[in-house]
Parts: sequence; structure tokens; C-alpha cells
Amino acid sequence: MVESVVVKASTLEEAIEQALVELSLKKRKEMDIELLTELYVPGQPVELKAFRRQQTDDLANCEGVALMIHGDVDRSTGNISSSGDLHITGNVQPSLFIESVGSIEIGGTVQKAIVEGERKVQIRGNVLSSAIHVGVRDALENELSLRLEGVVHYLERIDRAISEILVVRDRSPEEIDAAELNRLFHWILEEKFIPFQRMKQEFIQKVKKHTSQLSDDWEVLANHLYNVLSDTVKSGVRNAQEFSRLVIEARQMHDRHAEDGKLDSLLELPYALNSVLTCNGTIMVTDRGLCNCSVSARRDVYVEGICRGGEMYADQKISVLESGSATGGKTVLKTSESGTITIGLARTGTELWVGTECHLVEKDQIGIFARMVDGKLIV
Repeated sequence: MVESVVVKASTLEEAIEQALVELSLKKRKEMDIELLTELYVPGQPVELKAFRRQQTDDLANCEGVALMIHGDVDRSTGNISSSGDLHITGNVQPSLFIESVGSIEIGGTVQKAIVEGERKVQIRGNVLSSAIHVGVRDALENELSLRLEGVVHYLERIDRAISEILVVRDRSPEEIDAAELNRLFHWILEEKFIPFQRMKQEFIQKVKKHTSQLSDDWEVLANHLYNVLSDTVKSGVRNAQEFSRLVIEARQMHDRHAEDGKLDSLLELPYALNSVLTCNGTIMVTDRGLCNCSVSARRDVYVEGICRGGEMYADQKISVLESGSATGGKTVLKTSESGTITIGLARTGTELWVGTECHLVEKDQIGIFARMVDGKLIV
């Protein structure tokens, strides 16, 4: 059995996924990683060494109970998994994986490690060559909800058509068996049958790929949908009545995980170097700023210091004290078409994107406010 591998990939996430495959593991917390790339630049290849975890047991806590770790998290403690809030007073050493379904507070530095929290992650020290993800499950469930909306649209269309057919034929839903359902599915969808099958399959594959990050109800629904419209007997849908129940189940699942109100996650830290930062809500950098980082927020990004190199995206608002570098180097700030970018001092070479429109800062400029007005980028 392979105990360690060296992996090269275009991104940190791709390298981790490749290492999991080569080590025949399913979850990140089953392995330790060590970044071999000294200066990690987002968008460029990264090299890491991944180790299968050996004898050290990971620390975990009872569901809903806060977990306190006094001192550093290192090989002696193993990876940390918390089903409640997590508070670490010291540093997080290289190659460790920290996760919590609640909030995480780290009193020291995070170096060459991975931290994943759902509600809030607050780091008092610097973040060096690490990956910090906040609201991963919410972001994933938002994406799945969007995919499921398309599937449910087709299912509800079929269900309405079958109900009308039942009225015309004066038959009950229990009388339409699995074989007849299949014939009706093809007849109702006609040329839309193949696109629907493709959409349904993409949804199921997405759920299966991220099973370890999702609640069990996603997998249950994916299993129910797996053979629908191809083999209703295996799927457990034996007649039109049970198909209607499945449609209701899918709609309720979508509504439970709707996007509204799920952008309240927060990542707060003073400084990050060569790191990947993602948040389903807002990212706040409270001190020196960012250097060569890949940053993505579904809501806002606030940097009270300097942003040098790397790429930043926020869906609604970006606010940076200073961007770019006096010595050159590419710094890219992006937002959606409805978003805004505010910069106190933009150095030459800073690249601003609002929607699909781009503005390149050709000389140092004080006081930038970029936004779209009547379809035009105004800086």
C-alpha cells in the first residue's frame, strides 16, 4: 500500500484531489500534506507531498459541544474535526487538516495547512502557504440547489401532464405502473428527454463526488433520482402516485437549501501569503494585507492593508487600501456586473474587472471606485 506520493497540479485543490486518488483515500483528513512549492502563486503549478495518516488518532468532539485545544496543533494531536465550535490557542503546524461545522478561532499562525469552517473562521496570526475555506457546505449546497431547480422544473412538468392524463382517462395514480410511466415520460418530454437525463446525471454526479461534505439527505435524493425515467422499478417508483411523492421530495429539498440568507459566513485574518482563501460570505483582512493569494468571496472582501499579486473575486464589493506593487507584478481584482471595487491607492499594473469589462491601471492612481453604469465600466 502506497504511504506517500508527490503530486504536481495546476491548483492546490487539484493536487489534493489527485493525491487522494493515488493514496486510495476518500477524505482529506485521512492524509497529511506538505507543500513543496516554496512560493505558491495562484494559477500556477503547485507541488506537494501527501502522506497517508498513520497511528495518531484525530481529535474529535461530541456533536454540538465546543472543542478547546490549548497550545499548538501538530503531529502529536493529529487532524482536528469538530461538530461544534473549535478554539485553538496556539499555531496550526504544517500538514494538518482542521475542520468544524461551527466556528473556528485560531490564536496563532496557520502554516502549510488546510482549515475548513462553516460559520466563521477567525485567525489571530498570519496565514502562510495554506488553504482556508469558510462555508464550503453552504456554497456547495447553493450550487446543488441551482442544479436541482432545473431537474425539479422538468419533474413538475411531467407530474402535471400525468395528472391531466389521469383526469382524461378517469384513472387513479396507483393504476399507472412503472412500465406505463416510462412510456409517458418519453412521450411528455419528447426532444427534451435527453437534455433532462443529462441534467439529472450531472446533479447526481456532483452529489456523489462531494458526499463526505454534504448532509445525508442529498445522497438519499440522488439515489432516488438515479434510475428515474430509465428504470423506475429499481428506483422504488412503482406508480404515478409514488412519482408525485418524489417530485414533492425534490422540491422540498430545493427549498430547504435555497440560497437566500446563506451568505453570512465570515473569514477574518490579519495577513496571508501564498494562500487560497474562500468564503461563502465575507472576507476581512485586518492588518498588513495579502501577497500572492487567490481570494474568493460570495459577498464582500475588505482589505485594510495592501494587496500585492494574486487574484481576488467578490460577488458584491471589494474594498482595498492599496493594490499592486511599485516594482510591478500583476494584481487582479474582480467582481460581478452589479458589484463595486474601491481602492485607496492603485499601483500601475492593477487589473480591474466588473462583470466582463476590464480596466488596466496604467499609472499610480488615488481613489478608485469602479462600477457599471448603463452597461459601461466607470472608474
